[in-house]
Amino acid sequence: MTIRNTVLSGSTTAAAQALENMPRDDRWWTFERYLCDLFAQNHPWAEADGHLHDPRLRLRVAHARVLREEDMAGQDLSEERPSACAPEEAEYWLVPMRLQSWEARNWDIKHLWRYYEQGAGVGRVPDFPSEGLALPMLVLPKEHRSRPVYPSAFGSMEIQRTMIDHITVVRGTAEEAIAHQLTINDWEQPEVPAQAATVDFSDAYPALLSVLGGDGAFGRASESEGRLRLWRLLYSMAGSTDLDDINDFVARVRCMTWRDLSDDIWYIHLAIEDPTQRTTWILDGQDFD
Repeated sequence: MTIRNTVLSGSTTAAAQALENMPRDDRWWTFERYLCDLFAQNHPWAEADGHLHDPRLRLRVAHARVLREEDMAGQDLSEERPSACAPEEAEYWLVPMRLQSWEARNWDIKHLWRYYEQGAGVGRVPDFPSEGLALPMLVLPKEHRSRPVYPSAFGSMEIQRTMIDHITVVRGTAEEAIAHQLTINDWEQPEVPAQAATVDFSDAYPALLSVLGGDGAFGRASESEGRLRLWRLLYSMAGSTDLDDINDFVARVRCMTWRDLSDDIWYIHLAIEDPTQRTTWILDGQDFD
């Protein structure tokens, strides 16, 4: 039996042992990430707790169970954090073990990839904006004055191996940030505005988990890794790891999405504007294969 099928269908003891023994190096996120989600599909935390020992695996499985609507509020894994882990990794142990109201608003377990013994599994990587979303606003690049753009390593760990090349930080509004992004993306028709819409951050949440936890249009997303990465991005944006500060940040941000002329297989276009900091972050990327 393959490691994958053992993790999926073996007893809790056998599945946990296979997960613990799978090859990986010191960078904990480099093993086959979706295996933790695959394990969590059939093994509730009450079963997994006594069989998993690696703190990184325990954290990933715990968050995979959170996304499967298991009540994990009583769990605190922060004391299990490895002492030698990098500061940015250490923040993953601060992510709450319960979905916040803005996470749960548009979340449904149907968004999760479903695994089976035969085949890779069944799931759909969500696009953002979705084809059915109305985009009544227009953003015309030439009508928005250029704003300072700050190069930054912000989010470099969170977006590695995703279709997002980098996160652009713009001192300005969402419209100005989108106009800048259209310009650097070689918008083929500068006289034609892009279709855009204001959206709630929770509208983009399922797509963000998939994008930040996935490899590509035909890859398997690890939604648990996506959640950990998204929360560290929020810590960076808000400048705080305090839970109340993060919830306040999400409540006040103004988000916009737009449609690119080259949208095809898998894409995300999201501008996150914080009026308090007068800063907008752009998460933009496509995968054509």
